[in-house]
Amino acid sequence: MICLKFDDRDGAQKVLSACRRHNVSRGITWSAENLAIEATEEDVWQYLLSVDSAWKFCFRFDQRPELPFLPKVIAEYFPFDVDSYTQNAVFYVNFDALLQSLRLLLTPDDVSVRHWIQEVSWSEDFRNSQCAPPSATTPT
Repeated sequence: MICLKFDDRDGAQKVLSACRRHNVSRGITWSAENLAIEATEEDVWQYLLSVDSAWKFCFRFDQRPELPFLPKVIAEYFPFDVDSYTQNAVFYVNFDALLQSLRLLLTPDDVSVRHWIQEVSWSEDFRNSQCAPPSATTPT
């Protein structure tokens, strides 16, 4: 995003290409022994503290943050207004979806981003509408 902010599209494309192999965990992996027992709150916290697992966040602001340096089609969805019905200023950002949306738009020949879209569309996250913004950038 910093490259885009300073109007360096080539730099942004290089950074996005370098992120080709970036992958986030889409759940907690349990050992065979743990599969037989139910996870406790303590187990989950222990796992979360042991890995870098933050890729989705909700933020509260007085008003919607403006990111004018993002391409218009992406800026429309990032950050996403979670609570527009009650006028609470809560915004959701799925940073993995943002990364992949930028890759799709700025490095359109990269086949791996299309594989990511396919993988996510089959995942539980997508069925819960948490990854809908990248689908909006998919070329028709």
